[in-house]
Amino acid sequence: KKEAEEYFTAMLTNFKTGKLTVKDVKVVPNEYMEGDKIAEVTYSVSFKVPSKLTHGPTGDVKKVKAEDLKKYLIQAAQDFKNADKTVTTDQTFSLYELKEGGKIYYWNGSPDQIVSNLTDFYFESFGSDE
Repeated sequence: KKEAEEYFTAMLTNFKTGKLTVKDVKVVPNEYMEGDKIAEVTYSVSFKVPSKLTHGPTGDVKKVKAEDLKKYLIQAAQDFKNADKTVTTDQTFSLYELKEGGKIYYWNGSPDQIVSNLTDFYFESFGSDE
């Protein structure tokens, strides 16, 4: 249990400490709502990841020995703690203008899309040779 907790803590710490930079914000007309605007935000996020991530035990998962799994978790946690590679993604999302009570608000309609895109990028970056 301890080794699994340390593995996930190390992996998620690198995700949580990613560096975000807003690169550009453009306000453009909303072609579907005359008179409304859309703010297009371009941003960059960088994460530290291991350039080489220890591979887990192979073969039938039902036959993996506890000590082999423990060794893997310890080494993989160390790989994340010693992450030696920075990966960066540039992404864009739109904030739509919403007028309410004489005030203007911006919302993107789907904040989970931003998180989903970043987590997909992060988890696909482990151990790649890019």
